[in-house]
Amino acid sequence: MNKTLYYQFKSSHNGVFLAGDSVGWCGGWIEGALQTGMNAAAAIVRRFCGEDGLFPNNPMTQNDELYKYGP
Repeated sequence: MNKTLYYQFKSSHNGVFLAGDSVGWCGGWIEGALQTGMNAAAAIVRRFCGEDGLFPNNPMTQNDELYKYGP
């Protein structure tokens, strides 16, 4: 469930991007809020400017399967 919320910025088609400490891996800490905020900002840049508006190794290049636990 948390993985789905965290990576929703990569697959949102309606223009709504979630961010905040409740969406990140570190619930209740500023680190999770900042991390998900940067993810949402990168998704917004990609939506309006395309891939050319992003720097290399941006949040959109995160591997969703890196931490796959279970089936």
